Parts: sequence; C-alpha cells; structure tokens
Amino acid sequence: MSYLSYLDFEIEIKREGESYTARVTRSPAGQASGTFTLPFSEDILKRLIVKLGQNRKSIRKILSAEGRSPEGIAAREIGGKLFEAVFSDNVLECYRKSLNFMRESQDKG
Repeated sequence: MSYLSYLDFEIEIKREGESYTARVTRSPAGQASGTFTLPFSEDILKRLIVKLGQNRKSIRKILSAEGRSPEGIAAREIGGKLFEAVFSDNVLECYRKSLNFMRESQDKG
C-alpha cells in the first residue's frame, strides 16, 4: 500500500501602504517574493464579501450553479484578477516550479 505525501506551498501576504507584499515562505521550489496592488478597489471587494457572506444558502446556491449566477461570475472574475496580481513574476515562477515538481513526483500531492 503506497501513501501519498503532501507538499506545502505557503504564501504570506502583508499590506505595506498602498501595495502588498506576497512572500512564498515554504514550497518545493524554495522561496520567492513580489509586490502587487489590488486589481480593484477595496470597496468592490468588501461589497462582494458582504454579498457572498450573507448566509450559507447563498454560498451553496453559487456553488450549485457552477458559477453561472451573477455572484458566482463576479467571484470568479475577482478571484482570477486577484490570483494574477498575487502570482506574478518570481511568485508565479515559484508556484509553477512547485507544481512541476509535484507532477514529476509520483508519491507527492
């Protein structure tokens, strides 16, 4: 019986004035860091969080609609933009190398 061992990809995000620092603190590919700004206003993010967090039924509705609801579409769009902002340059390279390492290791996940 073989066991699957999991690899961690830990990232720390800190606000520094008007921008943020993303720092990979632990990964199969080592460490990396980069700075980014939010790709949208904090007000838009707060409104979406309030809308999505109203109750668990709304979250289930969004998930069951496979992202086709207006809320699901908005969440995916904001999540995609946020991912692109955080995972850029060195941080993205570290993430991709970590994924490749995991894919090449048969007993890692």
